[in-house]
Amino acid sequence: MKSTSEAQDGDRFCIKPGYRENESPRSFDREPGARYWTQERLAAATFYQHPVYRLCRNLLRSRGARSFLDVGSGPGTKLAELIAPHCADLVMIDQPSIREVAAQCVPAARFVEADLDALDLDLGRSFDLIVCADVLEHLKHPDGCLRFIRAHLAAGGRAVLSTPERDLLRGRGCMQSPHPEHVRKWNADEFRSFVERSGLVVEARRGMPQGRTHPLELTASRLLGRLLWRRRWASCQVLVCRRADSR
Repeated sequence: MKSTSEAQDGDRFCIKPGYRENESPRSFDREPGARYWTQERLAAATFYQHPVYRLCRNLLRSRGARSFLDVGSGPGTKLAELIAPHCADLVMIDQPSIREVAAQCVPAARFVEADLDALDLDLGRSFDLIVCADVLEHLKHPDGCLRFIRAHLAAGGRAVLSTPERDLLRGRGCMQSPHPEHVRKWNADEFRSFVERSGLVVEARRGMPQGRTHPLELTASRLLGRLLWRRRWASCQVLVCRRADSR
């Protein structure tokens, strides 16, 4: 039987009844991580969530956004490739151990140290575009991260949030993530409900590949992904959001 605390967490995060969360992994590390970030790991960081940052680049161009906040930025490889050429006002937030590598990848960005599972910072400003790419599933308290994003999103700004789509990846019967570093995974309806509960309005939802794809391949996925190979082409769910009190 599900405990009272588990039931409350399920309701709090809009997860279906009976879903079992993993224990919160260690996610805050103060020790420098330069040795951890080998060339192989930097290449992996560039590969995963690449389509999400490509969407952010397109939003920067179409909306004329002038400021960009990356919550859970990692080393910043995708930020350097896709965002920095189009936006000079860049802020990255992640654990202290990433600072050294982030400074090498995106020297023009301001780096802010933070525990993403206890985001109680006030940066004293707002941003035209905020991205949080495949971070929320790692957090024990992702609602705090969403409140932080909501508080720092400019009127008329947009937030881009991504996370794996549980039903596509594991099937509707999945009751626990097989990845111990993922506390929980949402399906599309759950994730939308959870995000909207935070005071954000979902303007668009997209399914994207988990990793980097050739532009022509991505175009083909939009045509065929709804019918064929959905797990490959749409298992990264992406929400584009605005504040509830703005347009």
